[in-house]
Amino acid sequence: MKTRKRIGNKFLLVSAICVISIPSVSYAEEVISPKNFASPSSLYEGRNMDVLKTSFYANTYNNPFNHQFISTLKETNTNIKEIDNVDDENPVISTTLTFIRDMHAENYKSAFDLTSRSLQKIISEKWLESYWKGLPVQLQAGSFIGIGEVKQKETNSVHTNVEIGLVFEQFTVPLLIKLDPSGKIDDFQFSMSFSPVAERPSYSKPESFVEKEVVVGSGAFPLPGTLSVPKGNGPFPVVILVQGSGASDQDETAFALKPFRDLAEGLASKGIAVLRYNKRTYEHGLKTQFSPFYTVDKETTDDALLATRFLQNEPMIDKNQIYILGHSQGGMMVPKMIEKDQNQNIAGAIVMGGPARTIQDVVLDQFDYLFSIGRMKPEEYKFYKEQF
Repeated sequence: MKTRKRIGNKFLLVSAICVISIPSVSYAEEVISPKNFASPSSLYEGRNMDVLKTSFYANTYNNPFNHQFISTLKETNTNIKEIDNVDDENPVISTTLTFIRDMHAENYKSAFDLTSRSLQKIISEKWLESYWKGLPVQLQAGSFIGIGEVKQKETNSVHTNVEIGLVFEQFTVPLLIKLDPSGKIDDFQFSMSFSPVAERPSYSKPESFVEKEVVVGSGAFPLPGTLSVPKGNGPFPVVILVQGSGASDQDETAFALKPFRDLAEGLASKGIAVLRYNKRTYEHGLKTQFSPFYTVDKETTDDALLATRFLQNEPMIDKNQIYILGHSQGGMMVPKMIEKDQNQNIAGAIVMGGPARTIQDVVLDQFDYLFSIGRMKPEEYKFYKEQF
């Protein structure tokens, strides 16, 4: 049976971390920072915390990330199909086409019926109507005139992904539709892709480890992930990688960079197993963004703890050597992860680039910077500053 003696060692490591992180943790439980992809927003009280109640994607492209998104969009070309004249034998593509067809025809009830039960708890027929009718205005793309390329993309252990080009007068917007194993639409979001992707680092030795797809958690928010395990007899120590703020995939992809992929492959090449997974805000964007009771624990802490429990059942993992590596906001929440680790699964923790100030101060500085370089309009800057 595990004892607190083993866990006591981790507090030698965490004690210094707590000095800079606990103020951030206490504030982060009470307020959620504005999402980059939603504005304006309104704050209201709920369960002893302030919660961002966002509208549908409104005025979405006023920060550097969004300007980069716009730059990836293709101008509308002649390869346009009328939505009513397109179908496909592939069931997931057929469902995607039917969903867009229903939205375009204002059959929001039919479109709503194509969504999963977990998504239906968050959105409504009226929400779908607001979303669809608002897109041309918010994107400043002109009227919707048809669809472009439709293709099934990568399938992970949670979702089958279909990308469909929504063709407007000005440009084509790629929309990523995520379908659950039953074929229901479980999430959708604008799709971004950048090329080239950075090459794998020289210290990655793929021949020295194996990777397998896994699922962290269950219910409404299962998360697809990858467990990298060194070749050999084991069991091996393991590090769980926890992302910073924002919607991040398991590689913590930022344009061409994939730092978590590089970390995972580097550590696995040196005999240390690594678990990384898509963040909840990435895999289940709508269900998290529009939840009225969404907290930083649900975004970061809870899934990290689920990952530790998942690893308890992995035969190649040393159950006494499960470590957390938290980056940025993930590092900020490390003390809370340890506090909530009732099963004492965490042997130690690493904070990588964790903020030494409250999240409020960090967000305000980000607003100041965006405003100073012209990436935030004066009225938006004033709106957000007043809320803090």
